[in-house]
Amino acid sequence: MPGAPLTMTAASLKDMRLTNVAWILCAVILLASPGFAAGPGAANGRTLYKWVDEQGVTHYGDRIPPEYATQERHVINSHGVEINRLEAQKTPEALAAEDQKKLEAEQSKFEVGMSTNYFVVQAQRDLRDAQNSELRAVLNYRKALVEFERLQQTTLQNLGITVINAAGGNPATTRTTTGG
Repeated sequence: MPGAPLTMTAASLKDMRLTNVAWILCAVILLASPGFAAGPGAANGRTLYKWVDEQGVTHYGDRIPPEYATQERHVINSHGVEINRLEAQKTPEALAAEDQKKLEAEQSKFEVGMSTNYFVVQAQRDLRDAQNSELRAVLNYRKALVEFERLQQTTLQNLGITVINAAGGNPATTRTTTGG
């Protein structure tokens, strides 16, 4: 009946609202699910990276070669859209310099009453930790060099030391080279 008034009962209106709410909840759950939100490439558990080499050539792959691990790189989805940016790895010296600047800033804020001694002590602790990390990195590097020379048996030669046999006084078969 084209001219008949549209009437709805309270029960049918309530059912319609519940149906709409159910559809909205289903849509929200679907859109929030990790597999749908990340796209088809992430559903199979693969992470894709994008990085640039020294010549400016852009590379894509599921692994970053070790020589590029310290550079800035991007995480992309299967469509090539950047979803995350990973900053370049900082050296211990750079981290210590950053913490030194933070400490200086916190001390100057403290001097004008804009900070508390708690934050100054926290910045001092962070600087100390960064300096310790820097020293640890230098120590580990030097240990690795000593171990490398030990494996190559070149430590004494590099220092210009000749080993003399205790029995005959003749130099051992070690040759020394100086200068390079």
